[in-house]
Amino acid sequence: MSVVCPGRVQTNLFQAATIVNLPPERRSAYEQQMTAPKRMDVSNAARTILSGVSRNKAIIIFPANVRLTWRLYRLSPRLLDRLLLNSVRNFRKYRLNP
Repeated sequence: MSVVCPGRVQTNLFQAATIVNLPPERRSAYEQQMTAPKRMDVSNAARTILSGVSRNKAIIIFPANVRLTWRLYRLSPRLLDRLLLNSVRNFRKYRLNP
């Protein structure tokens, strides 16, 4: 049995998602920020998953930057929590002010 933990894959997830408290005029700026890093092509993601399953890997984490993030979390959850807090703060810039 394998579990897949993908990073950013080239899909229409952000276009199809409903983001609460994000006004339409700010949505495109937020999407650009979230999709700025290079995303993996769907066919490459599928090959990576199938390769991991065929090698009977328990955890399939890709691409390399996501694997590095996972390892960092395993070593120091608090450090990664601090780094991820910046992502939350960035998102809050795009939301409606309460």
